Amino acid sequence: MTKNINLSLLKKNSRLIVLLLLLVFFAAFTDTFWGISNWTNILNIVLDQFPPLLLIAAGMTMVIIMRGIDLSIGATVAISASLGAIVMNSTQNVALGILISLLVGIIVGVCNGVLISVVGVPPYIATISMKWILTGICLVVLNGSSVYGFPSEFKALLQSTKYNCFIISLVLIFLLAFFMEKTVFGRNVYVTGTNETAAKLSGVNTVMVTIIVFAIVGVLSSITGLMYMSFLGGVDANLGSSFPIRAIAASLIGGNAFGGGKGRVTNTIIGAFIMLVLTNGLLHMGIPAVWQQFVLGALIIISVVAENFDVKSFLKKRKKAVRQLKKEEIV
Repeated sequence: MTKNINLSLLKKNSRLIVLLLLLVFFAAFTDTFWGISNWTNILNIVLDQFPPLLLIAAGMTMVIIMRGIDLSIGATVAISASLGAIVMNSTQNVALGILISLLVGIIVGVCNGVLISVVGVPPYIATISMKWILTGICLVVLNGSSVYGFPSEFKALLQSTKYNCFIISLVLIFLLAFFMEKTVFGRNVYVTGTNETAAKLSGVNTVMVTIIVFAIVGVLSSITGLMYMSFLGGVDANLGSSFPIRAIAASLIGGNAFGGGKGRVTNTIIGAFIMLVLTNGLLHMGIPAVWQQFVLGALIIISVVAENFDVKSFLKKRKKAVRQLKKEEIV
């Protein structure tokens, strides 16, 4: 019994253990990793680049728990930010620009949800098609150019202190975690991901669950776009092109699984930190940047294999094999 509890605790905290081991490893094999200048740089990365990654990874996690995927996240970031920026610049009304950006995200999310749950298009096909549609619209609307020169009030709203976006992202993630783990709707998301047919038979409106989850992802994508607008000072059609794979990586490395029905939104925080420490540590070890993508890809595969590995089943099979071997030796 105690052994089973220990194994369960080990698996539950495995990602945190990996993060601590990485910190120890890079401290032992580099002279600069624990330097003040490096951790000042890491702090700046956490405050600037972390908030958008956390938000899109949290959204991707919700979809993964529901046994889906959203490859249109990056394009949603671009189109919502672009249209919001155009309205903001033309009207000089910050609130209206933000509202338009959020509405665009909701509309895209609802369209994805309807395509998947009502029309019956597989999530991969629906969202990758939506990605190309949104990218095309963005290119036409922007005519290949960028939008910049936003009202000063907008930058002051999100950049009045360097902690604004980080605090906003953490608050939203913990609200989503509470929403997913402590409410009836959150439990319905998990049930839908575990077995959609059984969820329908038990009275869960899986169509509405799917639409709402994708709408939430659309809102998170819009907020991500607004954050990038605030500290980049401009937007273009290529904004967010790498976001889907980064969101999937942070979610899976954090311990969430594609099988559906399990996982936690807060896991993405650990996953994102592991990605940051790994890439930063590799740089200090002199590993070329081109190899970092290889390492991250390998880490994703290892994370998926580790999450699907059943320790109890493995130990039972091993004990059975040992007993069988002993019987054969006796004979």
